Amino acid sequence: MVRTGATGTSAPDGRLSRPDRQDALLDTAAALLEAGGASAVTMEAVAANAGVSRPLVYKHFTNRDALMVALFRRESAAFDAEVAEALADVEGLEALIRVSAEAIVDGFARRRRVLRPLLRGESMNAGLRQAQSERNRRHHRWYRDRVVAERGVAPDVAEAVVTVFFGGLSALIATSPARPGPEERRRTVDVCVAMTMGGLDRLATAAETAAGAADGDGDAAETGRG
Repeated sequence: MVRTGATGTSAPDGRLSRPDRQDALLDTAAALLEAGGASAVTMEAVAANAGVSRPLVYKHFTNRDALMVALFRRESAAFDAEVAEALADVEGLEALIRVSAEAIVDGFARRRRVLRPLLRGESMNAGLRQAQSERNRRHHRWYRDRVVAERGVAPDVAEAVVTVFFGGLSALIATSPARPGPEERRRTVDVCVAMTMGGLDRLATAAETAAGAADGDGDAAETGRG
């Protein structure tokens, strides 16, 4: 579990500051999630395990849905920061895809017991779906722009490639051991890279072929009118 928001500050009377109290409650929720899954995370259980009153939990989180959304945002932000750090000095599209896959596989293995329940239907609510959708759009947009910049393909082709990358990697992770060994990790990353780069080559070729055919039809039409 990674605490990203705690400041270590206290109110003058010794009580935790609001950000630190919220982070402590999220720590408790994450521990409950790891131990018992989404159904174990209730406002009552968080209060009891944190050693505080239930009204205090409601003071910081309107309801359970808001608590789960806040936990998802915190854990996914820490996860995403690790991936961004791994990519800081990476150059070239294939290297970007490979290092991204490695960082995602490693990060999910570390946070699987917290992130997996948050990503599954058993804990899903409208707020959580929206938070996930916003995160997915940010990621797709960032990777799409990298593909366009590196390969000069159209945005719709790049978007399809990014969908292949994330969809393929998610499927590979779902069928891998909870903590993949070095060989399983290497295989997962290699398959993901081959699938993504191969898909990019095929989609780019198909787009070029379609564009060439369209130009040929246009030339034929001009000739016919002449």
